[in-house]
Amino acid sequence: MITLSRPPAGWFWPNLRAALFDALTNALTAPETDAIVLASEGAGFNLDLPLAERQLGQSAPSLDALTDLISTAPKPVVAALRGRLSDAGAELALAAHARVAHRASVISLPTLPAGQLPSPAACYTLAAKLGPQSAMKLLQTLRDTPITLPELAPLFDRFVGQNVVGEAADLAQTLRQSAPPAALTAAFAAPLRYQSELDALRRPQNTKTPQPETTAAIDVLEAARLLPKEAALLYARSQTTDLANTPSARRKTYTRAARLAALRHTPESRPPASLTLVGTGKQALTLTLMALRASLPVKLLALEADSFAAFHQTVARELDSRVARHALTAAQAARALALLSELPDFASLKAADCIIECAPPPASRPFETLRDLLGKIRTHAGEAPLLFLTSAVRSGAAEFLDLMSETTAALQSHPDIGGGTLAELALAPDFARSAASQGPMRAALKRLGVPALFQSAQNGLVSARLFTAFCLAAEEAVAQGASPAAVDQAQLSRVTPFAAQNAEGQRAQPFRLHAFFEDRLQSHAPGLNAAFLQAGLDGGKGRSAFDPDKTTLTHEAQAAVAQWREHLGQTGYTPDAAPPTADDIRFLTTAALYVEGERLLKAGVVATPWEIDQIANATLGLAPEAAGPFFEVSTLGLASFLARLRRIKPLRPEFFTAPPELSERIKNGETFATPGQDVSSGL
Repeated sequence: MITLSRPPAGWFWPNLRAALFDALTNALTAPETDAIVLASEGAGFNLDLPLAERQLGQSAPSLDALTDLISTAPKPVVAALRGRLSDAGAELALAAHARVAHRASVISLPTLPAGQLPSPAACYTLAAKLGPQSAMKLLQTLRDTPITLPELAPLFDRFVGQNVVGEAADLAQTLRQSAPPAALTAAFAAPLRYQSELDALRRPQNTKTPQPETTAAIDVLEAARLLPKEAALLYARSQTTDLANTPSARRKTYTRAARLAALRHTPESRPPASLTLVGTGKQALTLTLMALRASLPVKLLALEADSFAAFHQTVARELDSRVARHALTAAQAARALALLSELPDFASLKAADCIIECAPPPASRPFETLRDLLGKIRTHAGEAPLLFLTSAVRSGAAEFLDLMSETTAALQSHPDIGGGTLAELALAPDFARSAASQGPMRAALKRLGVPALFQSAQNGLVSARLFTAFCLAAEEAVAQGASPAAVDQAQLSRVTPFAAQNAEGQRAQPFRLHAFFEDRLQSHAPGLNAAFLQAGLDGGKGRSAFDPDKTTLTHEAQAAVAQWREHLGQTGYTPDAAPPTADDIRFLTTAALYVEGERLLKAGVVATPWEIDQIANATLGLAPEAAGPFFEVSTLGLASFLARLRRIKPLRPEFFTAPPELSERIKNGETFATPGQDVSSGL
């Protein structure tokens, strides 16, 4: 018997892989060993490759080498499984000749969202045991799935309620004494059905081109049915290599690694037993729904009469809408709503271990009013609970610096708009990099299933500053001759700059520009927002710059753009004759986000480039074709990016000038760190 012990944070480090490889090799060559049981201490099969290795390649022995060794072993190898089977641990289990599992176990193997395939041996088992449709569903599913579901049950030879290891040893002895299992499994024995499932998977579900990892997985599943096992494994290995070289797959691998890097941490901290919200402000609903989805009780202290009843009804309507969309069953919605309760008064905060201020916006004097509220919370709360502030923090977090402590931070939660949910946490500079501060806060957000990224508090969270740069790039493209509609259409993101500014109101961008970048503003060029405002197109709840279709500017807005360009010409600004192409527009977006990201790194606001990329991805809703400014600059090549940037004649040079650090990286042959690399911004 070989027993796996889960390392801290569950990383399947090279030294652990080497130890397992040696143990397997010794057992396979030992004459006194007839069969092998691969077991675990606790959560030994809940592990994965280090994030850096997932992106940059593995040290020897690789996971593929291990799974090949298990799959082709001349002696029976049986996996004894219990608990959570995930990622590399699940691949080890699937490589075994047989599997005995505790019936309460769950499995997670979402390789396709990360732009990757599982190891060839794992692919072969999935093909042989499940068939194409169930195999693809498992590889695409992010959540844990019970192994006893009918579509997954064929993967396991026995389900038991106890003594998993003993049952596995008994099965290993049976396999040793019997002939090898038949090559035709249930999936392979029905070739017409197997091919029909492959054809259905290849049939386009929409007008989008199939992603390369999806195409590769389907091809590998087909090869498993048509080729001898050895040839099928070789084909799968070649597909894995080819896939790793595609830009789309590398972007997905990077983006998935960034999310996991924000979720996983060491040492583990105890998550809160419940969430206590003070107020029913803007973020209260988002946080409540996140908590209820995670089966975490929510206790709400309402600040206004009857506001809890109204909030309860809002939550109930949202849950009902999810039932209508078949995202929840009626019973699940009822259980979730039962987790929401009301606190009677501030004195009841004494028992809370995680408090989130969610006050409705006051009519006037917001900072002073919030200070009074925070003082009242602290007076009644217990000893050093976690305290998160959510009001006025997106643009004014630095206003509360004196109130921030080791357990107090500003919180901005971002719902999923295509790049996943995310929480930005702003702490006083003394605590922003402290593991003692980060651990409990990260654990609280992880309990909600939300990655947490930390930054030093300043006026303007990283997301707000990146959005400002995003809008400046759009203004630059219009100054160079593109139409606002063309700029919005060119973006590789769900958020588009002109539609977003029109929705929030045209006064917001000038406010951010002067509030966040007053010390950097050098050019005195008039802003396009000012031109819209002068034309009476204030956006928001006022007059829109867009027609009802929300994609075409009104005649008044088009006239405002023309007058603005004429005004720019009078200031001496002379863009190139040809308007920018869609690729040029996307380059301007990357450049503006990158330049601002470098400034944030240099100022110590954020620790790593991939955190900038993840914030951009989550808050702008980047498409799979984009993974954030630092990744895109690396993909273009640092020298090529710099040369192209220098050819731009920008309206606002201060936002499109490369920092000196970029030239230094090029000279030294460095690039940017990826998630999981414990280094600074340069390699």
